[in-house]
Amino acid sequence: MNVKNYPYKADAYDSFADGLEASKQLNKALNMRNMAIEKSINENVENNAYQTRLANLVALIKENAQSN
Repeated sequence: MNVKNYPYKADAYDSFADGLEASKQLNKALNMRNMAIEKSINENVENNAYQTRLANLVALIKENAQSN
């Protein structure tokens, strides 16, 4: 809902990614994490937290791939 209401806000994509990650939809979450970073650059806002969450998600995806 936030992405629909606030399509230009990085926080909306970051929150959506949180939900997707919690429901184990990791590839979709990865797309939203990347969008959050892209939007944060466009908004000219600090994005270290987004980058950290992205790195953690990438590590989780790799870990899952190795265990399968």
